[in-house]
Formats: sequence, C-alpha cells, structure tokens
Amino acid sequence: DGGPLQSMDKVILGLRPEHVEIAESAQPGTLPAIMDIDEPMGSDSLLWLSVEGQQVSVRVSSEHKATPGKQSHLNCDISKASLFDAATGERL
Repeated sequence: DGGPLQSMDKVILGLRPEHVEIAESAQPGTLPAIMDIDEPMGSDSLLWLSVEGQQVSVRVSSEHKATPGKQSHLNCDISKASLFDAATGERL
C-alpha cells in the first residue's frame, strides 16, 4: 500500500532554506544548481539558485561568498521536508 501519495498525480516537496546546504562538490544525493542571487540579510544571506528551472533558496552565513552564474551543488535534509498536495496546496 502506497498510502495517500499513491492516489495523487503530483506532490510538492517543501524545504525551509535552513534545511538546504551548499555542498563543496558533486556527491551522491546532491542536486546540481546554478547560483542566481546573493541576498544579504544581516548575519545571514539568502542565496537563490536554479535547480532544473525551479527557484530554491538556501540560508547561509553572510561570510559565504556566492558568485552569480556559478555551478553549485545542494544537499537537502529530506528528514525536515514537508509534502503538499499539488492540486489543493494542503500539507500531507
């Protein structure tokens, strides 16, 4: 039995920016990404990256230096993820 997900066409994976990290290099399980914007926010920065056409944000220390257009790799803490019904937006 696949549970409630089995009956759905699409779900949305939700992760908070603090649950995604920039990996030093490509590793099993990381996602390739392109750096778009470095948004300083005081002691932290919010990095905006493109992953297969989707915008992803990552919270990092303001000391982290990001270069727009640079290839990066993301490591996601899936244990902190939430799933949402793509049709209704409701959290599963």
